[in-house]
Amino acid sequence: MESKNGRVIELERENQKLKERIKQLTDDFEYLQKVYENDMNQINFERFARLNYQYIKNHGILKFLWQVLRSLWKIVLVVKRKIMRVIKRIKHRKELKHILRNYKGKKIFLFYPGYDWNMRMYQRPQHMATHLAEKGILFFYCTTNINDNIDGFEEVKEGLFVTDQYDYLKKHLPKYTLYMCANMNGCYLRELKKILSGNNDVLYEFIDDLHEDLTSISDELLERHKFVLKNKDIKVVTTAQYLYDKAVKLRGSNKNIIISTNGVVYNDFHITKKLPVPSNIKDIVKQNKPIIGYYGALAKWFDYDLIEEMAKKHNDWNILLIGVDYDKSFAKYNYFKDLDNVYYIGAVDYKSLINYGNCCSVLTIPFLINEITKSTSPVKVFEYMSMEKPVVTTDLPECRKYKSVLISKNHNEFIKNVEKGIAMQSDGKYREVLKNEALANTWSKKAEEILDFINEREK
Repeated sequence: MESKNGRVIELERENQKLKERIKQLTDDFEYLQKVYENDMNQINFERFARLNYQYIKNHGILKFLWQVLRSLWKIVLVVKRKIMRVIKRIKHRKELKHILRNYKGKKIFLFYPGYDWNMRMYQRPQHMATHLAEKGILFFYCTTNINDNIDGFEEVKEGLFVTDQYDYLKKHLPKYTLYMCANMNGCYLRELKKILSGNNDVLYEFIDDLHEDLTSISDELLERHKFVLKNKDIKVVTTAQYLYDKAVKLRGSNKNIIISTNGVVYNDFHITKKLPVPSNIKDIVKQNKPIIGYYGALAKWFDYDLIEEMAKKHNDWNILLIGVDYDKSFAKYNYFKDLDNVYYIGAVDYKSLINYGNCCSVLTIPFLINEITKSTSPVKVFEYMSMEKPVVTTDLPECRKYKSVLISKNHNEFIKNVEKGIAMQSDGKYREVLKNEALANTWSKKAEEILDFINEREK
């Protein structure tokens, strides 16, 4: 009983200490609240003095002075940041005036920030920006700065500026065309309508089906998507027949809708000289086996079973996989761990892809056929063509268009086509078909298609 009473007394003491601490913290909070008051006329100076005295009494003069100095330093930093923002705003305003003066009379494109310029995977938006600028467009490529480090405007090519100033530009540019992709989050309906009400145009690229495996689909994104596709005055570019049919169905007509597939910078992939073997695949090349290559995303739509079947049937081949594990499906299932002729080396830089492709006998696209891949125009197919390497794919609708592509309707046919491709490596007529189809699908030609589309008069 005595022990129990002792415990009660101890708890009461702790409770009293906590109450005293709470009172002290409350006084401190009240003091700090008063220090940060902006309107000095509302401060009760008598109370303010009493609170300061109380704080000094509880904590000492040195801690009081330290708190005052801390508060002053925070005020200095806030003022400094505001001054720097004003200075930067003035600087950016001058830069923009200078750019607009130098490119006076040019049609202006403003790219909505969704894909950074220096992303590891160099994609359609960067290619289109580059080639539209080459054809006389003043192009502002806006970045989120996750992978870039831009402050203001950086001219990466004549007429092409990478910038972090999207919010400023959309308010202060003269008439412009907002260039955005369907799978980009942001610029939802309210903002889009405001841009359109300012007598600006929108070029909307429907480049991928809106699927949960590709993008986070919010209600706002779907609302904007339906609005755009139903609005016959907004120009829509689709990259695949499957997407074109969807857009036309929702719009009720094909007015202001075109197909413009992905493309290639031919000279980035056309092999004209002996290229060095990348150091991380030298041991693979030394085995003198045919190398069956693939580069791109490894994801749910990749046919891992097909690669396993091919590797087991042809131990006399090496299979080289290059790219990002997009959805961690490769790591999750630990594919090919028991196969000694399948090599995964991760992602490589865009400019290095030609060196890896050059070491391959056949280049492939082993995708499953589903909602995602039906709507895919694979950039890599045109890059493969440019290298004049035999191209083998599964039965992808967008690859059926090309004579140079060996289409495979099942696993067995895919493997037979790879065998056929190995035998066709030196076939001059076949290589000529590859070259011609690559040259017919350059990014330069795609940019021309887009410009013709946006410049055509209303029907």
